[in-house]
Amino acid sequence: MAVLTDVGRRRDHNEDAGAAIVAEPGGGWGFDVALIVCDGVGGSARGEVASSTTVERLRRSLSAPAAAPIAERLRSAIAEADAEIRAYAERELEGVSAGTTVVVAAIAGRTATVAHAGDSRAYVIHGREITQVTADHSMLAEQIRAGIILPTEVRGHPLQGRITRAVGLGDGMRPDIGEVALSGGDVVLLCTDGLHGLVEDREIAAAVGADLDESARRLIGLANERGGTDNSTVAMCRVR
Repeated sequence: MAVLTDVGRRRDHNEDAGAAIVAEPGGGWGFDVALIVCDGVGGSARGEVASSTTVERLRRSLSAPAAAPIAERLRSAIAEADAEIRAYAERELEGVSAGTTVVVAAIAGRTATVAHAGDSRAYVIHGREITQVTADHSMLAEQIRAGIILPTEVRGHPLQGRITRAVGLGDGMRPDIGEVALSGGDVVLLCTDGLHGLVEDREIAAAVGADLDESARRLIGLANERGGTDNSTVAMCRVR
């Protein structure tokens, strides 16, 4: 298991946040490992507060026994983070918005329950095959799905980074939540657009080896070699 975040080459502060939670054996937490990655939006301290608030809310909600299904717990925790961030913006920022993407994967045996909002992604790497298991909530993704632009036209596009859903922006935001079947040896990898916006999916798969800590450093290094135009965060674990 590995979690790594980096400010990049162009920013002077890090609005990303990431975490991993290992459940207590026999503790009734409903999962074995949970990975969380967030990418704050709104600029400066606003994004940092939003991303860290969401990570900590998820950490608190998941780090305890619970009878409710894990999908329900993820939905509830993200809703609580959304309300907390909006209250902070109203109280401290005179109503100026603050928000964050979120992607969280709670892994129980050979099943991952994945919740996300925004363009931070979850992937499953099986051997050298990589599958994106989340659909970006972004203007570019909508245009790709509508056939207006091609996936090959994304990099450097003026709409790159414009998201359509985020925690903290209100309007009844609900995350997408689903289950993903896993196999032994698979790697579940979450990352922000600071990584997947600069490193191709096939390159992400090729960079992940036996040592996940070293793999995380390699991936962040690739993003920085290509300009490090944004903060980048990766969290991953290998399925037993």
